[in-house]
Amino acid sequence: MNISDSLMDPIAILGAASSLVVSLARASKSLSDIQKGLKQADVIIASMIAECNTISAALTRLQRLALRNPIVLSPNSMPPEDVRESFDSALTGCMLVLSSLETQLKRITENGEPETMRFTQKLEMLWREEDMNRLLEHLRGQHSAINTLVSLLQTVSETWAVGQHVSLRTDSISNLNLQLQRSTAYQNAEAITVEELWQRNEQLKDENGELQDTVFNLEQETEKKGHTISTLLANVAALQEQSNELKQQLQAVIEKSEQYAAYDKILRQTGTKIVQQIQQDRLEIEHLEGRLSNLRNSHGSLMLAHLMDFHKSRKELNIPRSPSV
Repeated sequence: MNISDSLMDPIAILGAASSLVVSLARASKSLSDIQKGLKQADVIIASMIAECNTISAALTRLQRLALRNPIVLSPNSMPPEDVRESFDSALTGCMLVLSSLETQLKRITENGEPETMRFTQKLEMLWREEDMNRLLEHLRGQHSAINTLVSLLQTVSETWAVGQHVSLRTDSISNLNLQLQRSTAYQNAEAITVEELWQRNEQLKDENGELQDTVFNLEQETEKKGHTISTLLANVAALQEQSNELKQQLQAVIEKSEQYAAYDKILRQTGTKIVQQIQQDRLEIEHLEGRLSNLRNSHGSLMLAHLMDFHKSRKELNIPRSPSV
């Protein structure tokens, strides 16, 4: 996003600052995760986290100043080229540095969980001290640039407020002179007394005081609305972040659901085959039981016939029974 293309529109500045605040929070979270698994780079990571938090605070201050007095960003309040150059270089530079930082952090933390042996080994292998030191220097430079931008906007805002106050007082004096010139008493100088001039001056002071109170109330109301807009923008950014996370979670759930559907299909097919096999085994068992029953019956009849023949033979031979019998 190029801020100069929007002619210093306060809404564009607030949108850019909000986007940067979200990116800084995401980078700070990734750095905290890395800090848990890479103790030897604790100082560098802590410094980078501090710089991210400081830049985020400076951008929040910038948002409040832009909302409190948005008219100072118009081309009539300051030379447009100076304002464009300052805002464009600071905010665009900050975006580029954060983009580079997020790319490095994504390369390091992708497909890894903090506080695990594999994650720690991957960090030690992918961590590049020189690159991170360079990014830390860039972050410090952007911190300085954003602070300069905040100071510039604050100075312009204060200058504009003083100019407005002087303009109001000048208008008040001009109105007083105009009314004195138009009054009948002014045309006849002898009819004007010191007491009448004093009363007229006090009346104009009261009117000026009421006007200043009205202006002050309007400024207070504008500041409150600015805070409300800033809060809403922050909430929108947070909701957008949550929406992205929910989309990712929903995509993961959809993928798991598809896997479970495939597993269910396989289980159904396997279950059908198993039921068919059980039915075949049951029929075979019933067939074998029938054959076994027939064998038992045939063997029983054969044994009974043998016993009868043996008994008949004993009778014919008159063989005495054994005493044990």
